[in-house]
Amino acid sequence: MFQGTSSNAGKSLMTSALCRVLKQDGVKVAPFKAQNMSNNSFVTHDNKEVARAQVVQAQACGLEPDARFSPILLKPTSDKNSQIILQGKAISNMSIFEYHKFKNKAFELVKEDYDSLLDEYDVIILEGAGSPAEINLKEHDIVNMNMAKVCNTPVLLVGDIHLGGIYASFVGHYHLFNNWEKDLLKGFIVNRFRGEQSLLERAHDDLYKYTQKPVYGVIPYINELNIPEEDSVNFKAINHENHTEMNTLDVVIIDLPHISNFTDFDALKNEKCISLRKVTKPENFNHPDLVIIPGSKNTISDINHIINNGLAKQILQYSRLKSSTIIGICGGFQMLGKSIQDPHLIEGSLTQCEGLGLLNMHTEMKELKSLRQIRTKHIPSGTEVNGYEIHHGESNQHQCKEIFLHENCNLGYSNQDNNIWGTYIHGIFDSKNFRQWFINSLLKTKGFEPIIVNSTQYSLESEFNKLANTFRENVDMKSIYKLLNL
Repeated sequence: MFQGTSSNAGKSLMTSALCRVLKQDGVKVAPFKAQNMSNNSFVTHDNKEVARAQVVQAQACGLEPDARFSPILLKPTSDKNSQIILQGKAISNMSIFEYHKFKNKAFELVKEDYDSLLDEYDVIILEGAGSPAEINLKEHDIVNMNMAKVCNTPVLLVGDIHLGGIYASFVGHYHLFNNWEKDLLKGFIVNRFRGEQSLLERAHDDLYKYTQKPVYGVIPYINELNIPEEDSVNFKAINHENHTEMNTLDVVIIDLPHISNFTDFDALKNEKCISLRKVTKPENFNHPDLVIIPGSKNTISDINHIINNGLAKQILQYSRLKSSTIIGICGGFQMLGKSIQDPHLIEGSLTQCEGLGLLNMHTEMKELKSLRQIRTKHIPSGTEVNGYEIHHGESNQHQCKEIFLHENCNLGYSNQDNNIWGTYIHGIFDSKNFRQWFINSLLKTKGFEPIIVNSTQYSLESEFNKLANTFRENVDMKSIYKLLNL
């Protein structure tokens, strides 16, 4: 198991790296994370919801996503409540106190999923969550050391040296562990190091004196590794609000407090002709070529947020321009309509709100969640689109244009001018032919020459191999294999 000194320390990436190394070496391997908290999810072939991080790790293993890889997914709808996804199905919205009471029952199902994977795979690489030494969380832990105890698995603690304080954190974690936790901890991984590794030797000697545990490897800072992030921390941190590049399409993503499935835009981010930026406040809206309103786990709360901070006004002013293009994905699609109703309080504490009114459409949140993979045809371009649905809303239109061919299902609508449209399909830009048509249609409006887009259609093979090679070169693989009894 990889655990971390904090969120975003690199444990998810280390899990992917070791999964790919083992796959390359002919080992039948699968990932596992008992509990994940993220609004970034995916739908499996059997219509179950799974955390996107374990989908990426499954790809590193050469596997189809499986809900057993991520038995519990918590999708925050507010600061105090989350929707609980258990074994791939939404079961309830719970407060933290309600969830603590439910955890023991949930943990038994987690262990069932883990045991079933043991019957099918040679090795399971587990991932923890946050920090295993948080004294306010240890009592209710089912994802870090208590899960490691159930599995009797060796633990490596990952820290991000780029952020500073890594060795104090390693030592602090060790001294906050109980004796049985110290026994499970086998050593440390230093992640995201810039510089000469020999300069760390004395620090590693001192770390061993304090803990009697070795450093298994120092992973260098890897530039331009195009593997999707686990959560929205990096999305919110690395995107900038100011557009300065010339001869590119200025694409704005409206940054929502409860943004979900931000990986929908990874395929756009990797195109050289696109400058992708998030916008949180109206003064940074400027003059974009495209505005995207992304998915949300609390649509009513988030549209009220952009109304109150003035972004909605900017979007409406922009919509009146002849050159405007506005897209809504899932929750963002619902915001484009005239109204949103949530009579069962599926997502939050408000039952209704007005939308932006850019599409003549009304949405009602239903108790039954729509979960399925989609293969359909985009009518305006004639291209095939693959993706998946994850939503409670059901949207009904009047005098809008359907933009996808699909029986008995409304996957998306546009206005009569085709410049404002939305869809329930996540991952739409991963489809290469659609992406090429869409980008070139935008380039044409600016008088730019058409391009050939990246050939990658959400294929991460070269990135996984790059990551695995870096891991092999910088980690004591002989000792890793010894921990795995291989």
